[in-house]
Amino acid sequence: MASKKFTFVILSQETDKSYKFQFNFKTLLILLVLIIVIILGSIFSIYKAYEINYQFSSVKKEYDKMLDERNKVLEMTRDLNRINEMDIYVRNSLGISKNFSFDTLLNNNIEQNIPISYIKNIPSFSPVSGFVSQKFNLKTEKKSKHHSGLDIVAPIKTPFHSTADGIVLFSGWKYPFGNTIIIYHGEDYFSFYGHNFENLVFEKESVKRGQIIGLIGNSGETSGPHLHFEIWKNGEPIDPSIFISEYRLEN
Repeated sequence: MASKKFTFVILSQETDKSYKFQFNFKTLLILLVLIIVIILGSIFSIYKAYEINYQFSSVKKEYDKMLDERNKVLEMTRDLNRINEMDIYVRNSLGISKNFSFDTLLNNNIEQNIPISYIKNIPSFSPVSGFVSQKFNLKTEKKSKHHSGLDIVAPIKTPFHSTADGIVLFSGWKYPFGNTIIIYHGEDYFSFYGHNFENLVFEKESVKRGQIIGLIGNSGETSGPHLHFEIWKNGEPIDPSIFISEYRLEN
């Protein structure tokens, strides 16, 4: 018995020519199977490409998340190092042991030399007038630079003042801030002044609110003359603009 044949005719609209193709049943079946395989293969390839792209996006998101967490840990480590460094300076300046708690400062001779006044001992006096070139920022988000104080731009050798009554705990060179002054104001308040041209006070010297304590400079690692000003409370940096309206308005 002769096998069935299938004829396909293609007619050209531009010419009178026609094209005939004859296939037996077996050949046609093979062609149909190949077409189906190609279609299914294409669908599978598209699906796998989408799946790989989705997996890549998921892995990238996880990587970005881990990188962000790593940056946060690094910032926290820097903060802890700064706090520990400040703690060492304070303890060495006061001549107290490592196990000493600052809660007992009220019974310490140093504390007795600082009359506690809400007005005079709260760090609310502007140390210098100038342009705030860098704000306080403890954020750890991407593209957000960590900065635990304010940078206040002023002409070199401009006098700057103590933000409150207190006692000088440190006056000297401190990397990367160059000439640096740290003052204890009582009630666990500390103020920090860096990049000074010259320090005009000495360690354990009593200072008054508004007293000139140094001159604006660019010592240490800095791109130009300015005062790096920090306020610390209970071992942590806080935004100076909370206390000083002049800087809050500029922010």
